[in-house]
Amino acid sequence: MYPYLTLFAVISLFAGLAFVAFTNYLSIHSNIRAFLREFLYMFTTTYVIIGLIFRLSFIPTGSMEPETIKVGDKVVIWKMAYGARIPETLLQIPFAEKKYYKGLKLPYLRLPGYTKPKQNDIFIFNSPYEVVEHNRDMAQPFVKRLRVGPLQTFKRINGRIFIKQKDGSFLLQMLPAHAILNQKYLIELKGFRFMNKAISHLKKLGAYEVTTIGENTFLITTTKAVARKLKHNKTEVESIEPYYVPPVRSFRVTFKDTLRDKATQMSYFGVEQLKVYTWEKNNTYSVQANKAQFEALKQSPYIENIVTIAKKTRYFDYEQEGDRHLSFVECIGGNEDQLPEITVPGKTLTIPINKETLNIYGHVIKWHDNAHNNDKIEIDPVEGTLTINGKKQDHYTFKQDYYWGEGDNQPHSADSRSWGFVPHNLVIGKATLVVASNKNSYFLIDLLTFRIRWNRILKPINTDTISAMHLQLLLLLVILLSIGLFVMRRRRKHDA
Repeated sequence: MYPYLTLFAVISLFAGLAFVAFTNYLSIHSNIRAFLREFLYMFTTTYVIIGLIFRLSFIPTGSMEPETIKVGDKVVIWKMAYGARIPETLLQIPFAEKKYYKGLKLPYLRLPGYTKPKQNDIFIFNSPYEVVEHNRDMAQPFVKRLRVGPLQTFKRINGRIFIKQKDGSFLLQMLPAHAILNQKYLIELKGFRFMNKAISHLKKLGAYEVTTIGENTFLITTTKAVARKLKHNKTEVESIEPYYVPPVRSFRVTFKDTLRDKATQMSYFGVEQLKVYTWEKNNTYSVQANKAQFEALKQSPYIENIVTIAKKTRYFDYEQEGDRHLSFVECIGGNEDQLPEITVPGKTLTIPINKETLNIYGHVIKWHDNAHNNDKIEIDPVEGTLTINGKKQDHYTFKQDYYWGEGDNQPHSADSRSWGFVPHNLVIGKATLVVASNKNSYFLIDLLTFRIRWNRILKPINTDTISAMHLQLLLLLVILLSIGLFVMRRRRKHDA
């Protein structure tokens, strides 16, 4: 680590000496020299602050709603918490997303931090699956809640996470009191004649998303508090219950000859809400279905035969081929609300190499764990083999920690359920403070049209002592910088 810091200091020193020589010996007007000096001071200060201390991040998606982080929030990401990463990509266009030269970059380097990512931290990291196409520090940033840490074993039942204890039992993971999650509910209304009117009414009552299931029956996304209010609304609501995607099983379904058109068969699966299907031959498909869907298929006049398929998993990779890119949880035999027992990898964890372990951990071994070593990784998911630099491996020991991150808006969040574990070398920092918030993309327009969320300005994201400390340090830093710049200007005027 320190040789790179020395190199950075030497380059900075030579750059400073070159600038001094340029301003002293080039015969230009003194005001221009003063301007260039001030520009260099400001540029260096800004570079150090944004690169190593904190950054402002605009939140374009609603994965952390309803309350933690809203669309339009401007969030302070505190880089010093977990240790700031030295920028790897040298040639890039500032503030232009993913406009850079890929061939020239520095080795990965992270400065020491004063803490490690902990359970329930709101942290920001670069997209794990974009490392296939982009440099690590140029991949899209995501903000999620850290739900499970390295070396912890957990499972997911009906949308809730249970973490394995030392005695082998599983304990429900408790969220902090200020954390509010969006969940799915199945609601039936009383006598709304027009569908659009019913949907509009549900959104006014607090539903985040509304999907029509049947006449007066809807699948909505909302909080527990709103669901409780709706349950007591006896004049408009017939019933409301939590909804979870149930465990699914695989079946081989054959249509009757009376329904031979492939487009119609695919349409039938869509109507029955069967999300995953693979055409095999003629009128036969491999289908994943829950118990209710299976019973409906048995009663269907179009189905000739249904055969249960032994449960299989498949190798997950960012470069999957096919019409439908399966999510990580689907590949290991689960879904967004149900997940079998799984251990989050961490430094020193050793696993045997076989089909089962490569299905779960192969993608992080291939794309993340050996990223610093430039090892040649070859994985054969069919044979269940791992080869590193031409040597077949029986076991593998992880070289860094990983995390399981999810959005608070659980039904509408792309997170670890989609692309697996988050490696430590992609972590940017901890989200600590909302400095400003507006409802549209352009802050100035919202300011002029009074669409600023004033109640979210300078709002800590985590209402704990650490976040309060970050706020105080940030304000102190701004005050010290202001005083320093003021003193420097006064001295220049006095010298002149």
